[in-house]
Amino acid sequence: MNSTVSGLYSVNIYSVAWVATYYVLFDNWVIMLTSPVDWFSFPFALFLRFLFVYQIKRYYDNKTTMNRALLLGLLVECESVFIGILVSLSYYYLVIGIPIPLLLLSALYLMKRNPPEEDPQSWAEESSNEWGPKIIINRSEGD
Repeated sequence: MNSTVSGLYSVNIYSVAWVATYYVLFDNWVIMLTSPVDWFSFPFALFLRFLFVYQIKRYYDNKTTMNRALLLGLLVECESVFIGILVSLSYYYLVIGIPIPLLLLSALYLMKRNPPEEDPQSWAEESSNEWGPKIIINRSEGD
């Protein structure tokens, strides 16, 4: 994350338990533990990542498409950008969050390398057959 405080530029690398900050003006790194306040966003981020993994499982069960699963993965990875925007609005410095999408890239590789087995009837056809009109044709031998 990039932040500006009174002309001081710094680059912050966040983890769950620590923050590494590089101060450009002083040319040094500072590594410290995060505060318990920062830990409140962790369960939310973890929940979103589990939701993405569940969507990948649904993709392999042929219950969703690859595009929908990857779109959710993209939204999950942009969570830190949204948090940065909220922090920028509440404080007087700019925070730009650039996520490192390791989970998204590994899921994309997995999906391209090992696509799911095709069912004879996909979930989209199955749902359209359930709700569509039923047409029954009775043919007798005399016709």
